[in-house]
Amino acid sequence: KRYKLTAIVLVILTLGLLGGCSSGAATYSEQTDVEVFQNVPIMEVEGATTSTADDYGDGNYVIQVNKTTKSDYDTYLALLEKEGFTKYVDNGEGFDGTVFTATYTKDDLVVNILQLDKIGKTYICAGNETLSEHLLYNDKYVADNIEGAQTKIHMVEMYYFGSSFIIQLKNGHFIVNDGGTDYDAPYLFDYLEELAPEGEKPVVEAWVISHAHYDHIGWVRTFQKNYSGYEGRVIVEGFYYNEPSEEVIAEEGKIQDIAILKDVIKHIKTTDGKTPEIYRLHTGQRYYFNDIIMDVSLSQEQLLFKDYEDGFNESSTWLLYTIEGETVMIGGDSGPAGMKAMMNIYSEDYCTFDFYSALHHGYNIRADFTKYCTIDVVMYTERKVVSSGSKGKMNEKAKETYSYGEGTMIFTYPYAENSAECIGNNQWLYHAGQPRPQL
Repeated sequence: KRYKLTAIVLVILTLGLLGGCSSGAATYSEQTDVEVFQNVPIMEVEGATTSTADDYGDGNYVIQVNKTTKSDYDTYLALLEKEGFTKYVDNGEGFDGTVFTATYTKDDLVVNILQLDKIGKTYICAGNETLSEHLLYNDKYVADNIEGAQTKIHMVEMYYFGSSFIIQLKNGHFIVNDGGTDYDAPYLFDYLEELAPEGEKPVVEAWVISHAHYDHIGWVRTFQKNYSGYEGRVIVEGFYYNEPSEEVIAEEGKIQDIAILKDVIKHIKTTDGKTPEIYRLHTGQRYYFNDIIMDVSLSQEQLLFKDYEDGFNESSTWLLYTIEGETVMIGGDSGPAGMKAMMNIYSEDYCTFDFYSALHHGYNIRADFTKYCTIDVVMYTERKVVSSGSKGKMNEKAKETYSYGEGTMIFTYPYAENSAECIGNNQWLYHAGQPRPQL
């Protein structure tokens, strides 16, 4: 009888484990067949409505729970911990006091919970991603700073209609945002080598991809065509990108460049000689690099594909850097849907930017968003500043406006008004004798 009783107990325990949660809490296995949600406990809120588990790319699925509060969010985090999930990080008091996020792990599963308190909505994202150590603050990040060094942003002039910002850290390392087209690759890599400390290879602590349009990620094509000429020239500790679903990617045929990126990464090494990881950017996350902060203000996971008013551009990730107390917003080519989301999620105070990269090189400008924001310095990743229409209204509101029409623009922090430095036009030696493409 004792043996039979033991067997029965073991069966009950096994069934409980298969059901997902140790205390018997209901899981999303009751609502969806999506694998990553099978053992994730349900966020149960009276009067709330729950969406399906939608594919947002690279094995990540998102469930939206509507009509929730910060208190509901806190209760759900406590439930996750009760069910054996381990907190990796949270963003503390939140962005703007209204955008809260926390990341939990259990075995190979990563669950990101995002609370948008201003609109009363919780997003639960589950996947098998790798988490960056830069989500966790570490004093060692500033241990090797070069004496007297200052953080700089280089708005790099592109040969073609590309876009790239290089943030030069005080330790001599870099954050690269995008990288331009295949035309721009040789100039970009040369420039990184020029900026690196003498005798050292450029070390890119984070290579950030706003979205996979050709003018932002096309550099990978040149790299792939000439591995012998590019591999080993730079060290990249990690790539940061929120890859959309295949449905979104296929809409404009972007699968090719993303596939090339993943192939190129195999030919790049970290400081430790490993292959760099691709870390997924989620709204509400805060990353630490050297003594600057990189906040993910908005990712495509908060937009529905049907709301992509400007096509694939809407998959752009919005990043807010804080450098020496000054804020720098870089939002890629985000369009009307992204701007509306920012106004819905954040207050006007949050949308006070010391520096702002005009979206889509300055083409995606909405008068209502310009009115909503306070902007001191506008950066256009194009060859000239156009002053007509909505652009003109933004220029009138700003204290300074810059484009890379005269060359690469350099901003040194802390920034003194009108202190931007311009490096004269590139000689374009790799395309000597060729007419420069017209925009």
